[in-house]
Amino acid sequence: MTSKPFNVLTKELVFLKNKSSTQTIRIERLDPYILGIRASHNLPECFKLNPSQVVTRLPYQYEVSYDSSKIEDVTIPETMHIKLTEKIFMAEDLIDGVTIRVRIVEKKTKLESLECKLCLLQFSEEKEDLIPRILTTCGHTICQSCVNKLKPPGLLVRKNEVQCPFDRKSTTLPPDGMLPKNFTVIEMLQEHEEMETLEKLTTTKLCEDPDVPCFENSKHESTCYCTLCKADFCEGCFGITHASKIFSSHKAIPVDQRPVVLPNCAIHPDNLVSYLLNEHNTHEHDNLAERVVSNQDNLKEIIKNLKSTERKFQVKIETSQKCAQSYNKDTKLCTDKVESIKRYFEAKKEEALKKLDNYLETEREKLEVEREEIEHGLGLVTEVRRDIEKMLRRKNKLYDVEEIMEKGNALCSLEAGSGVVIVPFSTISLPDDMSTESLPIITFSSSPASSEPANVERENAVREILTRAIDRRSIKATRKYSQRK
Repeated sequence: MTSKPFNVLTKELVFLKNKSSTQTIRIERLDPYILGIRASHNLPECFKLNPSQVVTRLPYQYEVSYDSSKIEDVTIPETMHIKLTEKIFMAEDLIDGVTIRVRIVEKKTKLESLECKLCLLQFSEEKEDLIPRILTTCGHTICQSCVNKLKPPGLLVRKNEVQCPFDRKSTTLPPDGMLPKNFTVIEMLQEHEEMETLEKLTTTKLCEDPDVPCFENSKHESTCYCTLCKADFCEGCFGITHASKIFSSHKAIPVDQRPVVLPNCAIHPDNLVSYLLNEHNTHEHDNLAERVVSNQDNLKEIIKNLKSTERKFQVKIETSQKCAQSYNKDTKLCTDKVESIKRYFEAKKEEALKKLDNYLETEREKLEVEREEIEHGLGLVTEVRRDIEKMLRRKNKLYDVEEIMEKGNALCSLEAGSGVVIVPFSTISLPDDMSTESLPIITFSSSPASSEPANVERENAVREILTRAIDRRSIKATRKYSQRK
């Protein structure tokens, strides 16, 4: 007796939930001495197995019937199966049988219609074993691997033919042993792959200012770099442009691993610059690649410091917003103060309330102006940080970063705001008569440390950067006005 006395090509049975149907499990006997096949299962009452347990006569097969009208009255197990063992082994635990999965689905997916109904593997035009082949006698389609399994053993071959596992009709194989391909299925596979590629492309988000623009669409953010095309692509565009077999050898790496782009030599345009020379070419020179690595490290450190500065600005903005909200008239402190004023100054009620309104509005406006000043500073810091990040990701001009490093280092020490002392309304004690001379006024603070020479020099550098930014905006606005005139 062989170690595997029988074979079952069907690995899974799939039934549509709202459609009654019958499917057949056909068993191939590999050992002529086996006496029969025993079946056990955990199927609910909406299924019927015929014969119910043992089959002893050829052809060995079971019919599995599904009644959709009983589906609502039964409990469906989480996993359903039919286990087949050799009849002589009454205890199933003594041997390893063949287990067939059973599923109930709402509807079949398109991929399921492109699967081989025997091995349940998806057809493929690329893989030789999974090419769909037509059994010309009956018209059923199975994969090449299953065709090979259906061929009888060498000693039993009388005719070069295979028997269909669905209707038992025989198909004569051509001289080369290859049945014709099912080009309809192949076209459906190609269409499915194209649809998947288009779905990936349409789901790619458009970006007005991508850090690394896609070579095919400048509004897409690149995720990979083709080592042969030497271009950046988003996932969808890379899949479309490299779908042809011609590009099968192209390799994509993450865009962060893309090599640094060095400039070409002005004297020898076909060669990359390797060394950066000083004013006289006979003097000292340094390696450009080494300078790029050093610049990258310096810029990354600046980004780290800028992010820390950004966090400080964000905390200051949150504090400013909370304080500004505390000056709203609908807060409990304000309403309590209104009631106190009404009780204390009945005769001068209207005048006192107007003074309170004016005071709250004035102080809140001051804090709003301060918040706008802080946000403006945050915008400058974020803009420089983004420019540095783009430079690092695009990897261009890394050999000339002095100006942007100067900006970055100067903005790293920029203080948030103009120095207004920000205090919540809860810390201020207003007089009941709201007399003008007694009202506290929010003032600008002067830090003792700011008078130190190092701090003064740093603040002057920051102010110079802010002044240049304002001057550039003024020049642009003047040009636009002149063009309109």
